[in-house]
Amino acid sequence: MAFESVVKGKQTQEVEFSQVLHVLDLKSNLLSYLYFTHNKKFEIYISLYTMFFKLEESTFFIASVYYTNLVILNGTTITSETTFSISTISIDILFWHYHFIYHNYADIQKMIR
Repeated sequence: MAFESVVKGKQTQEVEFSQVLHVLDLKSNLLSYLYFTHNKKFEIYISLYTMFFKLEESTFFIASVYYTNLVILNGTTITSETTFSISTISIDILFWHYHFIYHNYADIQKMIR
């Protein structure tokens, strides 16, 4: 998922998130806060209506917290051709092989056709 964050009213550089789970029924993507802290060494500060994602004293992302406990990153998901140009995997049989948790290639080829 490619994303352009907004911090203090200014757009930051374009980043690509890995380890993102898309939940079809929610029509949204889920990010793991623990993944950010444990694997990427971010510090996360939470106030009543805002979450701050900091790395080495710099704020990389800010998220709004809503009364329903919904949290949305402030910024824009990039949906243009540039999304595909920075993608780590092309959408081909290998993509589906990963998507179906390493299902065998013969069955995947049958499903694609």
